[in-house]
Amino acid sequence: MTPSPETRKPRKLLRWILVLSLVTNALLLVLVTFLLGLFNSDEEFDTDTLAFTTSPSSTSTPDNTDSSPNSHPNPAPSITKLPLPSLRAPHSPPADPDLSPQDWTQLSQGLPIVRQTQQDEKLFIVCQFIVQAPPDALFRCLTDNSNLTAVYPDIQTVEVFESSQKHSIIYFQGQHGIFGLEYVLQRDYIPGREIRWVKIDHPRSSRRIRSCRGRWRFDPTPNSNWTLVTYQNHIDIPLLPQSLTTRLLRKSLPEVIRRLRNQAPNYMRQ
Repeated sequence: MTPSPETRKPRKLLRWILVLSLVTNALLLVLVTFLLGLFNSDEEFDTDTLAFTTSPSSTSTPDNTDSSPNSHPNPAPSITKLPLPSLRAPHSPPADPDLSPQDWTQLSQGLPIVRQTQQDEKLFIVCQFIVQAPPDALFRCLTDNSNLTAVYPDIQTVEVFESSQKHSIIYFQGQHGIFGLEYVLQRDYIPGREIRWVKIDHPRSSRRIRSCRGRWRFDPTPNSNWTLVTYQNHIDIPLLPQSLTTRLLRKSLPEVIRRLRNQAPNYMRQ
């Protein structure tokens, strides 16, 4: 006996409901697996590769010829805190936290200081570390648009829409955890001192990112060959709590630090 059209419609609807339920459960399983891995992952930096290879009292002359991302950092300097002027501006990221003597000891060993801070209900990750290169070399390294994929391990594609000495507008495509993201940033420059960025509305910007804002800042130290680098960033991905997006940013930081330490000396003026 052939089922009537009235009978076939409910059966077809039930099949679609079953398929959607299976797909939803599969996606939830992937998301739960990812989140569990994120929570259970080791959040501490790999001190064996980020720490400097000699003590802070060393006066040896480092060799900058090795620019591979996995090479060891150079010997550490002896650093003391230097008073720094404020460069706060409207809509800028939070001010840098004060560094204690213990923080400076940690920095002089090659280890970063990582914190979280909040401004306008937005959670920022703040990472400070030292690099053997003057501020202008770091600035040139991080404003060399052709080199950005070599600095950021989670960025695969960079396309420059507009570029000048004061600012640039750049399209980024990359992978953050399981999330493939596309966004357009406006980057504003204080030559030799600071790079600020903010996500702007653009047809190429993904809706997966609601906002992105941050900066690089380069402060001189008493040793002219070394710079205190401050990185601040906030990314808002809808449906994910800010604490998780901050963890995603944190996970890529050790590799960014290694790459920047190895590449920045190549941008020093001879």
